Amino acid sequence: MKLIIGGDSNIGRSLSKFWSESGVEHHASTRQFKKKSKIRPFIDLESIDMPEMQLEYTAVVYCAGVTSLNACESNSSVAYQVNVVGILALARHFSKSGTYQLLLSSDKVVSDKQAHTNRSTRDYPETEYGRQKFEAEKGILDINNTGVLRISKVISPETPLLRQWESDLISGKTIFPYYDVSVRPVSLLDVVKKIDGLISKRAVGISYAYGLVEQTYVDLARKLVNELAVSEKLLHPVSFLNRPLSDENTSLDDFDTLKIINNS
Repeated sequence: MKLIIGGDSNIGRSLSKFWSESGVEHHASTRQFKKKSKIRPFIDLESIDMPEMQLEYTAVVYCAGVTSLNACESNSSVAYQVNVVGILALARHFSKSGTYQLLLSSDKVVSDKQAHTNRSTRDYPETEYGRQKFEAEKGILDINNTGVLRISKVISPETPLLRQWESDLISGKTIFPYYDVSVRPVSLLDVVKKIDGLISKRAVGISYAYGLVEQTYVDLARKLVNELAVSEKLLHPVSFLNRPLSDENTSLDDFDTLKIINNS
């Protein structure tokens, strides 16, 4: 029996669906009490109740966490409780029964200059989110039978920004992608398959699920324009640095895996 911590997350939901279709027995936790059931244990990383945590699982994957860069900066204590304290408390608990554990992490544990280039370089997180994920990595890797999967930006048809762009383009509205922000997108299915493979092998240490090609928001938007066969006149590139302060729903997950391009 496997356990997904964070069954309501995008990756958690997709992994649960993948395992269900593959006949893999698993539970997927929820932090919404109304969804609690035998197969959806209630787990809130802000307040862990250890007596309720069973030790029957052969593998645990941590998909839950505060992933918004802005949230980690503005409310670092709450984010730290979830991203570091809560996860490591659970990890130590499950280690008592020799459970294999996999922590999903981020490419933000290294600087943008290091990310996706030389994996042997010294990790140097530049953000509060990156520092928290780095500390969680160190903590969990100090426990036997554990692994870490560092992931770049996960893209799927359900990504909110892409859905908004699609809706606007179909309605004939102009979209405003950034020309000076880049990501290395990796597909949700590729990440799910990577997780499944690492758990099957009980792989220890750090693994990676990075997109191979760096793309700007304009690149992503232009691809969508072509797929929808709409006019490219609806695409109006703008600078991230000059965006309005009230600008919302124009980024991928609160800039948590973005790189600002410096052309100077």
